[in-house]
Amino acid sequence: VGPINRHLLLHFERDMMAAEAVVYHLLAEHGVPCSELLAVDTSKTLIDRDLMIVRYQPSVTYRLNRADYSYAPDDTARLYRELGENIAKIHAIRGEAFGHVYDVAQGRGHTHWSEFLKAELDQILACGEPHGIFDVQESAAMRGILERHTAILDAIQEPHLIHADLGPNNL
Repeated sequence: VGPINRHLLLHFERDMMAAEAVVYHLLAEHGVPCSELLAVDTSKTLIDRDLMIVRYQPSVTYRLNRADYSYAPDDTARLYRELGENIAKIHAIRGEAFGHVYDVAQGRGHTHWSEFLKAELDQILACGEPHGIFDVQESAAMRGILERHTAILDAIQEPHLIHADLGPNNL
């Protein structure tokens, strides 16, 4: 069930469940193990939040830093190999544009990687501005970095699906 205080969400979190539904479909289509989506409702008509139901998968969270979890070296090597193989499958999935999955699925992607990163930075800075997270010089410095490296970023011509949150606690 989605969060109650939606006004506290970052821009890319607002459509997170709808994005997950898109991702689950893509992963299943490309043979990547993932949750089986049984139902999703983002209309907020059933309840006042997004709702998703996935099939239960018996599992244990892979936690490297907890003393109560111990894995034999062979098991750890096998788990990392499987993870690497599945990440490679994820990263092989091509997209039509650069951007967050849900935005791209809705036709709101970007034609260049740098264009997406600049728009993303603008969103983050706008969100943090009322709280004084970054001052004017810091904001300008971050924008300057993207401007100076636009050509390098735009050498990336083909959008791919990337999962940036596959740490041990999410496995």
